[in-house]
Amino acid sequence: MSAPVSPDPVTSAARWLAQQDSVPLTVIGDLKAQYGLSARQCCEALALTHRFRFAGAQADE
Repeated sequence: MSAPVSPDPVTSAARWLAQQDSVPLTVIGDLKAQYGLSARQCCEALALTHRFRFAGAQADE
């Protein structure tokens, strides 16, 4: 699991997750461990991932 560098850990987590082929079953724990996110921040990252994947936002800026 390689973490992209970004000043915002929520955005970094969302970018990483958007690049994965599938969402791991342990995604919340993975994001907490890899990025130091709270549960709320994990939810924000998941929502942002959805935007990157399906709403046309740029995940690899």
